[in-house]
Amino acid sequence: MVVLEPSPEIVEEVAAMLKKGSIPALREAGNRVRKTPAPSLKSIDIPAEFQKLLSSYLTTGLVRLSIQKVQASDELQQSLQDSRSAYTILLHRLPVLRLPEYSPYITIALKSGATEIWQAETTFSVTALVTLRNTLVTLREEKLREFRFGSLNAGMSIYLKKGPIEEALHSFKRDLTIPGMMAGEK
Repeated sequence: MVVLEPSPEIVEEVAAMLKKGSIPALREAGNRVRKTPAPSLKSIDIPAEFQKLLSSYLTTGLVRLSIQKVQASDELQQSLQDSRSAYTILLHRLPVLRLPEYSPYITIALKSGATEIWQAETTFSVTALVTLRNTLVTLREEKLREFRFGSLNAGMSIYLKKGPIEEALHSFKRDLTIPGMMAGEK
């Protein structure tokens, strides 16, 4: 999975979520690191690493699912033309996109040398509604080559999954700065 640079606004929201302190695996990892005699483990900022990874996964999922929804949209389908050269479409009339739920997860593993001391996997469930404005799509031979968001407003809810139970952790609705994507040439 290609992980994009995280949206700065998503980083802020994940930081706010982590300040609430409701992720048991993160709390337990911190406790174990404090008790360990290994100085190399104590130098790792586990919450900062967790925040960086989760923010990247949330951004990547949001971008990929938005692109899938746009590709299936009536506005893009009506704009397709038979052309061998690249062309760009500016999409104005996209409806609010209800993205499918996606589930990023992070495994925390504490090791000393080659020995694993402790491991825990934390899985999240994310739901999102997205509004896109002035989205640019570059196509060549009816294949997506580049996707740029004009503006993206997302309402997201993040849940902690504990088996079949989901615990609401954080929700927000705001404009996001999101990187575009370019497809590799084949």
